[in-house]
Amino acid sequence: MHEAVLPVRDSVRLVGVPCAPAARCAVDLARTVRRMDAMPLLDLRLRVGA
Repeated sequence: MHEAVLPVRDSVRLVGVPCAPAARCAVDLARTVRRMDAMPLLDLRLRVGA
């Protein structure tokens, strides 16, 4: 298994909580979870245009 630490650039704040941008979350999901677990969140990201 390969692991990489990637810096989070341009964090966003949602309700005052610092969060990674949507594109970064999509990449992290694709790298770390099963496809069927990631698909609903990736689909939502595309639907809302994030």
